[in-house]
Formats: sequence, structure tokens, C-alpha cells
Amino acid sequence: MPQIYILTILICLLTGGVFAADMLEQKAQVLAFLKRLQDKGSQTLLGIVVFIFGIVKLFILSPTETTIVLGDLLPALVGILGGGILTIEALYRDRDIIPPFMSKVMAVRKQYANGLGILFILIGLLHMILPGVVLL
Repeated sequence: MPQIYILTILICLLTGGVFAADMLEQKAQVLAFLKRLQDKGSQTLLGIVVFIFGIVKLFILSPTETTIVLGDLLPALVGILGGGILTIEALYRDRDIIPPFMSKVMAVRKQYANGLGILFILIGLLHMILPGVVLL
């Protein structure tokens, strides 16, 4: 199913773009739309969709894959980790009392947002360039 393969690439690129939106907006004004995806509603919806897609991607084969679970491990992890972090941050952003685990997740997002974003984008690009590589 080539649609799932292209959707996997787009999910990785979009998740990475939202994580590194501040840096990418400074580098290229064309990417300013990524900043708008950091609104609470947009980020929550994107995070939930990416998280669910990451879990589903563990069990769906791409056209060039032969193994079920390990075929797209890195893009699936991008979906699970990226979607989970985006959702948690969006839901707990405006609250006064935040559970300890959620505050740690939000601190990781603030501290490593640009690095994680670039890593997610690189995983998406590598997945596009090298579709048949196991774990990618």
C-alpha cells in the first residue's frame, strides 16, 4: 500500500516540523504554517492522529517490507513518541497543577524540541530515500 508509505513520510516530516517550528520559521518564512500547528487544538489533534498512526504502523507492511513488526520501527517510534509528547504538552500546557511525569515530558519537549524535530525530519527523509531498509 503506497498510500501508507507516503503517509508515514508525511507524518515524520510534519511531526518534526512542529517540534522544530521556531527554528524552521527563522530559517525559512515559507514554513511559518508549522507555527500555527502549535495551537492547543491543532497540536492535540495532530498528536492523537500521529500517536495512533505510530501504533498502527508497527503492524502494517510497506510495499518493500518482509518483516511485520521491525520493518518501519523508526517511523513508528516517531509516531508514538512524537504524537505522545505533542498530545501531553497540548493537554497540560495551560494547567497550574501538572503531574510529575507530565512535567518531565514537557521539560524534554522544551529542552530538545529542535533536536528532536530535526531527527524526526531526517528519519522521514531517510525512509523516503531508502524504503527497503529494515528498521527505517
